[in-house]
Amino acid sequence: MRQIMLDTARANQTAKRNKPIQEEDGQKFVIEINDQVTSCEELIEIDMSLTKLEEFNPRLAEIVIHHFYGGYTFEKIAEMLDISKRTAIRDWKKAKAFIFTQLDH
Repeated sequence: MRQIMLDTARANQTAKRNKPIQEEDGQKFVIEINDQVTSCEELIEIDMSLTKLEEFNPRLAEIVIHHFYGGYTFEKIAEMLDISKRTAIRDWKKAKAFIFTQLDH
């Protein structure tokens, strides 16, 4: 799912003859996540941050992939990774903090 979303975002950014899926304030948007519309540019920036997170802490990155891209609940993620739900939520918060600091730079 992650790769499909990125391919769509990149195609929308570069294809001048293709119309974007949705436009708002002149920006192209590719997907709605958790009731928020995410622009192609933001999605690509998040992916770059996620790639850095994978190098830093693979488990944190895996939780982001399952929750953000896969839509899995923390209970399901905990089961898949053989960790507690509380640990999955705590790791999600750490991963979000890491990604947000990367996006600010």
